Amino acid sequence: MKSFINKFASASLALIIGLTAVASPAYADDHDDDMEDLPNIVEIAQTSGQTDTLVDAVVAADLVGALSGDDKLTVFAPIDAAFSALGVTTLNEVLADKDLLTSILTYHVASGKTLSTDLTDGMMIPTLNGQSLKVSINGDTVMINNATVIAANVMASNGVVHLIDTVLLPEAEETMDEAEESKPSIVEIATSDDNFSSLVGALTGEPATEAGLVGVLSGDGPFTVFAPTNDAFANLPLFAQKALERDPDLIVDILTYHVVAGAAIESTDIKRNQKVKTVEGSKLTARSLNSGVKIDKANVIAADVHASNGIVHVIDRVLIPRSLVLDELKRVQKELREILNALRAR
Repeated sequence: MKSFINKFASASLALIIGLTAVASPAYADDHDDDMEDLPNIVEIAQTSGQTDTLVDAVVAADLVGALSGDDKLTVFAPIDAAFSALGVTTLNEVLADKDLLTSILTYHVASGKTLSTDLTDGMMIPTLNGQSLKVSINGDTVMINNATVIAANVMASNGVVHLIDTVLLPEAEETMDEAEESKPSIVEIATSDDNFSSLVGALTGEPATEAGLVGVLSGDGPFTVFAPTNDAFANLPLFAQKALERDPDLIVDILTYHVVAGAAIESTDIKRNQKVKTVEGSKLTARSLNSGVKIDKANVIAADVHASNGIVHVIDRVLIPRSLVLDELKRVQKELREILNALRAR
């Protein structure tokens, strides 16, 4: 058991430090002769400030004192945004459950040093959790289960770290079943995260309330919701702002354009270029690119936030239905014609 904890602990702390290591060319060197010159996993961890949530997780699992193992390990390290995507409620519940937390963290760690060049499409990687991870490769994109590798081959003297954008969740364990039962609804995810206060404000405003949107999104589903952040609402296009000032009820069309009913669509289910019908009635364009997933012109910045009644993907822009854009264009054209006619009449 001690050996197991030492292996896992060393790897977990490697997760903590990935981004700092990526910034240094020395850490990317894959020559064994240089390994002794690299800091070990613990030493690198001490210099990182970009995986704070992982640090909290390691502390909560009482593994910090054991993070000094010398065995070579491969770690798939979720960045802070990956943990944020779980939602505040779910994250707090996991951090409070030591057994569940350990199960999840060890699912990110494999024995031995596996570089990106060692990975092959369809490869299965056994983890210290006891379950295996599946590798999928499409062009330059490498997926570990449903997570995308965003930085590979972060070298330490005692292993290698690959940074990923999603927390990996093991399957078919009693503790995970309990976590499933306690998942918040889509509305609860939004209301518990300050990054969605603008979205919540729109959902609880008079037009959306009269349309019953909160009640709908609290129902059984399943739903897929593309959730704009506060920054996305702050950068709402001027024409959309003016349209909402003239007709506040348009917010219902905008909000329902962010919702797909009848399916919980994972990021890995999205094809290179597909049309998806929304509750608003029109179709948005979902694209899986080497750079990530795009929904119309919005980037998915945190994918696959699982809820009890569906799934949420966090996006960096508010999606505007094509019908609203066309109506606004027609209105502007009409105003221009009226101005031109008035000038000609003088």
